[in-house]
Formats: sequence, C-alpha cells, structure tokens
Amino acid sequence: LNANKKLESISVRTGLSDGTFTEIVKGKVDEGQEVVVGILTQKPQSTGSALPMGGSQGGGGRRGF
Repeated sequence: LNANKKLESISVRTGLSDGTFTEIVKGKVDEGQEVVVGILTQKPQSTGSALPMGGSQGGGGRRGF
C-alpha cells in the first residue's frame, strides 16, 4: 500500500521464509511498510445440496461392491 493507502505493484525477490516471515532480498520495500500478499474472496453460495462432493447422507454402514 502506498502513502494514500492505494495498492501499488512492487517487484521483489524473496529469500528465506519460515512461513510467517519472508526475507526480501531485492526490491524497494521499507521495514515496517504495509504490504498485501494475498486477497481473500468470498466463495459464491451454492444453490445445491449442502453435502460435500461425493458425500452421502447414510449413516454408518458399508457399501458392498
């Protein structure tokens, strides 16, 4: 985010990461600068069944094949 809180593209080269912190080895990013690393989107609501794909409503038992 730039000074006006608008998204601005900055090219960087990353180094070591532990999954929480990632080293920036090249690029103009200042320490403490806010960055966006992803965008969450809301999944469209399903109009079908609430069961997961391949799910079954039956309880317990085994199916014979």
